[in-house]
Amino acid sequence: MTIRQLLAHAVAVGTVAAVSMTGLTGTASAAAASGDHLSRGETLNAGQFIERSTSTGHVKLIMQSDGNLVEYGRYFGVCWATHTENSGGAYATYQTDGNLVIYTAAGRAVWASNTVGSVQATGSTVDMNNAGQLYIGTRRFNDGCR
Repeated sequence: MTIRQLLAHAVAVGTVAAVSMTGLTGTASAAAASGDHLSRGETLNAGQFIERSTSTGHVKLIMQSDGNLVEYGRYFGVCWATHTENSGGAYATYQTDGNLVIYTAAGRAVWASNTVGSVQATGSTVDMNNAGQLYIGTRRFNDGCR
């Protein structure tokens, strides 16, 4: 299998696992994100992602089924991660207060961006720019993704 096929399979398995767990434990009540950004109040469940085409290729921020939120760049290299694998993290929510938080299925926070603030002061989306730089609100979390 190619790397692309392996990643597609991993995403599919993670999505099936997330759907299976939903009936047992529940997930965040907010709407799930799609497209190229996450707005305040939106959630990424395991296997869900936002993505963007950039000047250097394609970048993707994915909530993995192992609990780690990871930005992948061209050729699927890791550009940034929360390092929350095996933490029990089930979903990432960009809260209405501006904080991006990873929660377990039971609702316990395992990681937070510490970006609380008003939309005017701290921005309103989680996204990646043309250079692959990850922004949570107006705060940059990496130097780019190649």
